[in-house]
Amino acid sequence: GTPLGLLDVQCWARDKDEAGKRHQRHSKVIEEKESFKWLQSYRNVCQVQARCPRTQLIVMADREADIHELFSEHVLIRNSAQLLIRAEKSRNRNVTSAEEQILQLWPFMESVTPAGTVELLVPPRPDRPSRLAILEVRFAPVTLKAPRRKTKLPDVPVWLVHAKEIGAPPGVDEPLEWMLISTLA
Repeated sequence: GTPLGLLDVQCWARDKDEAGKRHQRHSKVIEEKESFKWLQSYRNVCQVQARCPRTQLIVMADREADIHELFSEHVLIRNSAQLLIRAEKSRNRNVTSAEEQILQLWPFMESVTPAGTVELLVPPRPDRPSRLAILEVRFAPVTLKAPRRKTKLPDVPVWLVHAKEIGAPPGVDEPLEWMLISTLA
């Protein structure tokens, strides 16, 4: 149960010449995009996972790694490492629930019955004091549907974990909220 360390770390900075070319992203293959770094890192960790079958390796990443190609890699690579990725809220992807309904990820998780609550001490920042936050936690298995533009990619079975602050004190502009996508039950 003890984390063993880091297996793949990349130092990366955006090329200034590529600024303002976001509109071209749909015409590029994944290997030509900035987000390819997530696939490279995952593949490197999967190579180690194949050599260490009795050790569970988990790739953790923030919202920038919330790309369907990464989840598809998990399905396609034998002896793959697990994934735990923070979901990007603006990417409200389609999912299929256990009842085979196609729904949007964020509204679907709001409809799931809470499993319970957890308390979390939010550390202070220069612009806010520390506070004790109560998070309502929900989880559910779903299948991530391949995006419309990426029909050759497989749909991917995953688990969602949604934590949302309830009863935030007055003056808190943004209550805490996280959605995690995991290949682990």
